[in-house]
Amino acid sequence: MNVDIKTPDSSSSFSVELTDGMSVCDVLQKAKDDGKISSLTIDDSYLSTLKSKYVSEINKYKNNWTFTVNGNSPLGCSLSYPKPNDIIVWKFL
Repeated sequence: MNVDIKTPDSSSSFSVELTDGMSVCDVLQKAKDDGKISSLTIDDSYLSTLKSKYVSEINKYKNNWTFTVNGNSPLGCSLSYPKPNDIIVWKFL
């Protein structure tokens, strides 16, 4: 599975091994665990209202993150379950 991270200063692209049942949040956590991103904060304070976790920080960029899967914007990273050939793009606005 391919993941792109776009910040105002740089862009990176890498692969993450997808296992059954992984959400987009899980893919990002695996990228952190594999050393492909330097830092990650996933906030679960929105679970009760939005039913999804919220990515509040990637590589020291805080808030203002959006993501797409194959160009579409799902509702939340813990509500979206990508397939092996999908492309996830995280963009800092």
